[in-house]
Amino acid sequence: MPLALWVRRWFLSAWRTALRPFLYNGKRTGTGFWTIQRLREHLRTMWPRSGSRSVKRVTADPPSFVKLPEPVEGLKGKDVSLYCEMSGTAPFQTAWFKEGKPLMQSRKHKMLSAGNSATLHIIGLEPADAGRYECKASNPVGSDTCQASVKLREPPSFTEKLSNATVVLGQEVSLLATVAGSEPIAVSWVLGKDHILRDDDNRKISFENQRASLKVFSADSATAGRYTCQLRNDAGSTECFSRFLRWLCVCVDLCL
Repeated sequence: MPLALWVRRWFLSAWRTALRPFLYNGKRTGTGFWTIQRLREHLRTMWPRSGSRSVKRVTADPPSFVKLPEPVEGLKGKDVSLYCEMSGTAPFQTAWFKEGKPLMQSRKHKMLSAGNSATLHIIGLEPADAGRYECKASNPVGSDTCQASVKLREPPSFTEKLSNATVVLGQEVSLLATVAGSEPIAVSWVLGKDHILRDDDNRKISFENQRASLKVFSADSATAGRYTCQLRNDAGSTECFSRFLRWLCVCVDLCL
């Protein structure tokens, strides 16, 4: 037998032996190709599955504020903060705005964001810092905004000072002033240098609807003297004077 023919037969025999597992019943199909089904069964036998793997789809939720910043009324020169919390799929990108204009990290504004919360610190409150602030939180699937106001606490002041009054001995006389400023405002009345006045049988002191009043039901010689109306809150204080002249029936207004 020629050597070339022998090599050919040996090669075909070895080839059939190696590919026998892939043949359908050890034979080729009528078209001359091996069946895919047989190949799949053989591969499953060689590498059995340990279990089917399920693909879990991850869904993202847009941010939504669940805790809104509270309105702030601060003292001049003091630091104030706005704090808010949001739900949704982190991470979030947060930005702060004042009257619609974006704020940048600076010595005046410190912006912090951690997890699902955001904080804006305003350093050294000034009148220019008062206004409407807005926080915007966003992620790849949406965004949400919230707002809060910042106000500067105002010291008390007199918008209408103690008025002139005509006093007749034995008759009723009143002192009345209109005030403004951030609540709460403490109002006190002083007669002379240090005599703090309180309600008694002949005197009524009140402070309602931004109006401070002192009423004497029956003026007499003890009513004479200098009256001081003092206003005070945590932002400042002021005072106004009025004097009843002894034995005269005219009250001269000396408000400053």
